[in-house]
Amino acid sequence: MIEFIKRNQNKNNVFLVFGSVNNNLSRLLKNNFECEFIVKEYKRVTFGKLAEKAEYFCLIK
Repeated sequence: MIEFIKRNQNKNNVFLVFGSVNNNLSRLLKNNFECEFIVKEYKRVTFGKLAEKAEYFCLIK
């Protein structure tokens, strides 16, 4: 994915990437691109248990 974005970044493309906070992809994005991470926290009920989740959104121009 990183190589794909690098190859197509200068062709007027914009990429929106999202995923779980602190996963491998977020680290790779931080190391290879200058992009702003927006973190969204929310609560979710799964099998009757309440859990707090966090996801990031990253826009690469």
